[in-house]
Amino acid sequence: VGDLARKLFDARSALRAIWPDAARRRQAIGKALAPGGVIDPLGVDPDVDFWLAEMPDAGNSELYRIMLRSADPDDLTVRDARMLAMADRIYHAADVPAAILDRARADAVRVAADGPPDDRVEGLTLWVTQPDV
Repeated sequence: VGDLARKLFDARSALRAIWPDAARRRQAIGKALAPGGVIDPLGVDPDVDFWLAEMPDAGNSELYRIMLRSADPDDLTVRDARMLAMADRIYHAADVPAAILDRARADAVRVAADGPPDDRVEGLTLWVTQPDV
């Protein structure tokens, strides 16, 4: 992991050139480092130079659904917690506990809604809901 961190540190100017917006840059790095991502630290050969040479696009839109198991943030899966930390927007049912929403990025837009958004916008959007009882 140390070599990968050094390579990412050395690539700061290239990362800023590709993604001038810090939120987009953070999202692109998060996707690339995720399990199965291009530079997954536990993958076969995480190659930062190859990743950047491919001119990755962080402008994709993605909608991810989180179905809560309980009101306790400790019951979130690792993936759900990671998605909350990376999300640009969080649409949530009115009954989703604040303790769950507090796990999201501070600058993420939060929208209480009856369902997931109809329109896709750039970045990562979450739909967080509790199971129907």
